[in-house]
Amino acid sequence: TVDIIFMLGVATKAKETKILLPITIFQRRSSIDRVVCSLCWEEERYRIMNTRFFGNVWVAVASGIFVLLVGQSFLLFLTSAPRIGRGAEDETSTFTAVMDIPHPREPNLMLNPTRNESLLPRIMKPVIPRKRPPYESLLCVNNHNKNSAYNDVHQECSNNETLRLSIQENIIDYVIVGFSKCATTSMSAVLGNLGQAPGGDGGCKLSVHALVYESYHNYSYTSTRQYGEMPEDGRINQDILVGSKCPHALEHASIQRLSKYLPTTRLIVGIRHPVLFFQSFYNMLTNNGWKLGDPYGLTKGCTKKDKKTCGNMSCPPWRGDKRGLVCTDRSRHHVSLARLGKTNMTTAEELQWLPTTDYEKEITNWNITNPVFLYETSQLSDANDTRREKFWDDLASFLDYPHKIEYSTTDSHVKPGKKNLEEDVKRKRDKMKIDICEEKFDELRKPLMQHAYATWKWVCQYFVKAESVFVSSRGDFCKTLESWQHDPCGRLVRATNGSYVVVEQETY
Repeated sequence: TVDIIFMLGVATKAKETKILLPITIFQRRSSIDRVVCSLCWEEERYRIMNTRFFGNVWVAVASGIFVLLVGQSFLLFLTSAPRIGRGAEDETSTFTAVMDIPHPREPNLMLNPTRNESLLPRIMKPVIPRKRPPYESLLCVNNHNKNSAYNDVHQECSNNETLRLSIQENIIDYVIVGFSKCATTSMSAVLGNLGQAPGGDGGCKLSVHALVYESYHNYSYTSTRQYGEMPEDGRINQDILVGSKCPHALEHASIQRLSKYLPTTRLIVGIRHPVLFFQSFYNMLTNNGWKLGDPYGLTKGCTKKDKKTCGNMSCPPWRGDKRGLVCTDRSRHHVSLARLGKTNMTTAEELQWLPTTDYEKEITNWNITNPVFLYETSQLSDANDTRREKFWDDLASFLDYPHKIEYSTTDSHVKPGKKNLEEDVKRKRDKMKIDICEEKFDELRKPLMQHAYATWKWVCQYFVKAESVFVSSRGDFCKTLESWQHDPCGRLVRATNGSYVVVEQETY
């Protein structure tokens, strides 16, 4: 009787608060029950009752009523302070809790620092209005007439500043900041359907001021078609996302300015196997008319003498690649991720996977505080329907988007680069493209494979466990990265000394 009364009371409260509560009754001893009610909310488990009923019936009844009152009071307390956490994939829980999630702009948002590989499932509820302040209110008073009507909303800034520092308002929801040739165009195509994408042509705005300006004044074609022309006051539809794409921002020091002015903007980063990354980048530039020449000329990283011409992208200018866009060192995506400062980078165990060069004696810590969503390119179009759906649901949770993200195979396989080339031009350029799995490129793949191995080790041992770093299905994600240690061409293997050698030359 006590069991029934208690369960009905908790179930009634659970229905009111939209919390799922499994109640387990176990270890029956004679006519006395041991009742345990396990409340799992997100990743945490709150046991609100663990008592044994002894004595006569009256003691049991009194205890049951007391626990019922305490339990309902505790449930009311929990629902008054929601936090965001892990959710559906906690191996220690048997169910998923469902609660209202605070808007990401609220100052009390808590992001779990350790068990963050899965976010809460989507909750189909009206979105919290994504209101934005007028564009002029974001500018420094120094850049306007001192007697202007904006003085009451502007903040004094130094003469070389144009935006107020640490803008906390809802200005830009996300920026796809890396990496080139890692499905960033596909990701942008999918998210662009959800709202406004400043610079709808995929342009990269490293200037934060330009990025903010375009988010107010430059609708993408998709947004204009769906939501109409931009209102005169510069505001957007409150139920859509605002985002942008700059695939090499993570390799450039300007990412510090983005974090400085837009600390709540969420960063999306894609990574890809270094061998496939190099081949794809080389062939795309070739398709666009670049004459890169021998790929072996792109195996040299920056040196001291390249300081004036070599940026954070790690590639020195070379022949047809005057801008230094592609080289084997640029495939070290984990080094760029390390600069975000999400991990300690103080122990020898961690630093062994972050080798420095003559050009960069140590990894610079940029102390980026923005939350990061990391994906591997294959996750966008995973053949496993369950994992693929979960990936997009987790991304929606990360962006605090209240609906399902609709995607298509077309969106997930968007290819950048020049299209509609004349047939003879296309034929000539196709001949200059490379198949990196050819035997003649074995030596080219060796440094790329070493970068692949180091990326797997560092990302899965350190980065994904860091505060404010999120991945979907962390176990499957790291299994994919673990496969990076194997040559996708099947000709190279890792020797005991850490180098990669051709299979028939393998020594132990």
